[in-house]
Amino acid sequence: MQLLSSDSDRSSATPSFEGMFIIDASKLRALRAIAVQAPIIALPLSRPLRERATTLGYVKISDVTSVSWLKIVQDLGLAGASEIKHHLTDCDLAPSSWT
Repeated sequence: MQLLSSDSDRSSATPSFEGMFIIDASKLRALRAIAVQAPIIALPLSRPLRERATTLGYVKISDVTSVSWLKIVQDLGLAGASEIKHHLTDCDLAPSSWT
């Protein structure tokens, strides 16, 4: 057993997990299920893209993630679809079929 003589020794001896969270897989699925029910305006989209998406009926994030990549590109153009995909990927919500 090692005794630590000072606060600096203690802080250097303890592993840092800053910014990391350990979460159960079932809880993560539940959190994702809640997250996709958020309104599309919760994503930091450009104003024209946000307006176009909502006009086309993409009100919730699940409205976007439930359709194919091709459909999103057809509706919002490649640039708009890529912007949405970027933000969904940042939140770990982009469908795996979009890769």
